[in-house]
Amino acid sequence: YALIFMAKNWTAMARGEEAVIDREFGRMWVFLESQKDTLQSDDVGLTCMALAHLGRCHAYARTQILIPLKVLTQHILHDDGKILKLLTGRQLVQILWATAITKYKDPELLNAFVPRLKDPDVMKEQSTVKCAQLLWVLASFQIRDSPLMDDIWQQLKRDDQYQSLSPQGVSNVVWSFAKMDLYNPELMNMLANQAMDQIDQMNAQDVCTIAYAYAVLGSKNKPLMEALARRAIDESIRTTFTAQGVTILAWAYAKLKVRHEALFTSLRLQAVQKPVLYSLSDQGIAILMWSYSVMGMPYEDLAEFISYRLLSTTAVNDFSPQAIASALWSMATSGIRNTALVAELTRVAVEPSILERFNAQDVANTIWAL
Repeated sequence: YALIFMAKNWTAMARGEEAVIDREFGRMWVFLESQKDTLQSDDVGLTCMALAHLGRCHAYARTQILIPLKVLTQHILHDDGKILKLLTGRQLVQILWATAITKYKDPELLNAFVPRLKDPDVMKEQSTVKCAQLLWVLASFQIRDSPLMDDIWQQLKRDDQYQSLSPQGVSNVVWSFAKMDLYNPELMNMLANQAMDQIDQMNAQDVCTIAYAYAVLGSKNKPLMEALARRAIDESIRTTFTAQGVTILAWAYAKLKVRHEALFTSLRLQAVQKPVLYSLSDQGIAILMWSYSVMGMPYEDLAEFISYRLLSTTAVNDFSPQAIASALWSMATSGIRNTALVAELTRVAVEPSILERFNAQDVANTIWAL
């Protein structure tokens, strides 16, 4: 509980002070290590969850929690199976969520937990939040277990539990199915309705994640995409989209061929803001230009800003063959004539170390554009 207190009250505990982390965390861990053999299943679940929360609070804390997390999970597996048998469905998810948050993948732990989660009685214990977390864990660890994911969905449908999913819960569920390339029409339709019911509560991340998931799975739900676009251009969140968010959202609408001029105008205006513009990666620039070109949306001003950024820095030297080919193709398709940028992209393209990595499609797109 002390660890949980630290996690929940981190900002009030001299956030950023590594000495605080070392002293308090170290002191509690020494005690916890000495009492390891007396830990009950609930102690293990709560401690793992608290460690994960601490890791999310502070980058330095993340580097300190992997060893205790590993010791705890190994204790679960090698304590003659006593704790493993006593773990409830809620505790199983708590521990898995903690390992996923901290990117600590233990195949032995996963192999031990997944069969337990398939137990109908264990599945019935899962709340709406835990179901969403479990799906996110499976997708994060690339555990493509279709029957288990379907069981989780059936649990969410039980007594219409899915209707209590928060915007983040909805985004976690649809992202998980998209990540695992599992298309469930019923799920996508029902969660689209849930998303639209909560559209005014969504932040930029929710909007991007949901749009991305539907685009990846090719699920073109026009009412949902209209609602997401309307939310994205709302003044309360319009300026909160990051470089990645702008790119993802533009790509999603282009992928689904959903034309929304107000959205693309808003994204273009956000993309030229300096913090966003200078955070765009080569792939992000290429995807953004491709999205506007495919949809036939004007972006001459965006292209000028991108050109200025690339020509005034060395960023163009970091372009991959695919990004070069896509950017050239996009400008040619949209009739954008920027000779300085084209010259720089082609200069990079013919460098031996770059040219040898061009595939057939990259070559075809580049030659067509030039």
